[in-house]
Amino acid sequence: LPESPKHGDGTGGGILTPTSIILSGSPWGTENISDRRSCVQYRILPPEITAALIKKSKARRVPISMTLAAAVAAACTDFFNENEMDDGNKSRTYKLLQSLDTRRFSGATDPGDTLSCQAGSMDLLVGPLPDFLGRKIRSIGKKEGGETNAKEKEEAMDDFWKVAKQSYEQTASYLKWGDAIEAVRLFDLGMNVCDIGRLVDSYATSSASKGRAWSAGITNVGEYERQRVVPRQGVSERGNLQAKRGDYEIEEIYYATSHARVGCTFPVGCITVKGKMSCTINPPWPLISEERSKTFADAFVEILKVVATEQG
Repeated sequence: LPESPKHGDGTGGGILTPTSIILSGSPWGTENISDRRSCVQYRILPPEITAALIKKSKARRVPISMTLAAAVAAACTDFFNENEMDDGNKSRTYKLLQSLDTRRFSGATDPGDTLSCQAGSMDLLVGPLPDFLGRKIRSIGKKEGGETNAKEKEEAMDDFWKVAKQSYEQTASYLKWGDAIEAVRLFDLGMNVCDIGRLVDSYATSSASKGRAWSAGITNVGEYERQRVVPRQGVSERGNLQAKRGDYEIEEIYYATSHARVGCTFPVGCITVKGKMSCTINPPWPLISEERSKTFADAFVEILKVVATEQG
């Protein structure tokens, strides 16, 4: 969860009190974890916006996944604050969970010829970001022109691309030292040696965390038809996945990993099919109300649209 340098008694640091978002108005101690479920929202970025977003990311010399991470972080700044009527003078550092497919990286033991799990993830620590950065980005283009508006726009977009660059640098460092494949091995060790189920249950029922280890999460599969298939028995060639086969054609794909018991407050999964980016946002209910879930999903997509189309 985000840290605030002005939190609490002013001594700095500490976990943000989530009274305005995590509990959705419920008092501590009344929530039963068995009632938690994913509150799923589905959103689409049209082909022209998706293409523009990829082009803008390349111009900024960051992968599209890092742009998505920045958008998730920017959206969080509109929600993680003690009082939504705050003037936005606070800045916070956000902890994001970025999913990775270690088959794509040097050192992976399985190139993709089997159905073995080679999933991994890493933490991104981004910021500090000013409260309501997402709101400022979304307001671009909605105001009359002028020096003040131009300055606000420049500052907001600078903050956004700094996060994308931070994410890229942290990911590059993580991969450079071979930590991606080690993450898979560590998880395998934990599953075999530790009582993971007990640890998950303990964290899920914690009154301090409510099972939330990250402010948000981002998974980007990329383009569906650029993914390599697992060859069938007796077939030596590995082709790519196809969105159309015979009379059947895939129009959209939505996917998500449940974070209901433990995980991210706002998990986001993206995949591009036929040029359209499908986004699945699935925060845990009732920790996050359905209304807030919808608002976050709309904010995330709107930020991406502004980033893709803004000039400069």
